[in-house]
Amino acid sequence: MTRTVGKVRFLFMTLKNETKWIGTGFLVGRKEIDVDSYTIFLVTNSHIVEDKDEILVRFNQKDSDNCKDYSIILIDENGKRYSKHPTADIIAIQISPAFLKDNNSEYSWFALDKHALELSEMKSTDVIEGSIVQRFQ
Repeated sequence: MTRTVGKVRFLFMTLKNETKWIGTGFLVGRKEIDVDSYTIFLVTNSHIVEDKDEILVRFNQKDSDNCKDYSIILIDENGKRYSKHPTADIIAIQISPAFLKDNNSEYSWFALDKHALELSEMKSTDVIEGSIVQRFQ
């Protein structure tokens, strides 16, 4: 079994109770102001969740070659539970790292304050769409 950390797979159930993988995603963490913690988001393409009330995501289990699927409700009585970018085909769904830890799931994320360039940094270094970027600390 190939193990991937920081990448998740999505599936949905068909009427015949068959599963079909329809996409992948990754986790990012936004550092909270005045608190030494991160809010974790699952990022994927918005077309993956179109017309769906829930998705299943799969995470590897710690100390095992097994994986576990979790149901994520996308729409509840208050509406959509995710943020969609206004122009790009991308969404972010908040994920509970405590829940994943409690369920022995393995995960990692890209910390936006450490692993991403600010727009000003991109402009000053001539980074454009499609550039290969390697950031050293």
